[in-house]
Amino acid sequence: NGDFTLTVSEARAVDDWFNLGAIKWITGNNAGRHNQVRDWTQSSSRVQTWSVAYKTVQVGDTLEIVPGCDKTKPTCIDKFANSINFRGESQLPGPDFLNTGAL
Repeated sequence: NGDFTLTVSEARAVDDWFNLGAIKWITGNNAGRHNQVRDWTQSSSRVQTWSVAYKTVQVGDTLEIVPGCDKTKPTCIDKFANSINFRGESQLPGPDFLNTGAL
């Protein structure tokens, strides 16, 4: 229930495309529930989730799956072409700078 195969028609869905994404179950025993994607492997159509589905996943169950974001600027640019809306803090100085007393 936390490791199953999935038929996906999205051409961009290469390996890791859905990692850190979300699944919303549309039909079946888990309808209305959500899971977070841990790993997606395109060649085997394999989805692994961080937690198991509440009830048994059945052949024919449908779901909505969205790609995940690791909150880095390269992902924002390369995966989503949305750098204008990037809200990460990758440009802030780290703790080493803060400890120098330079502020």
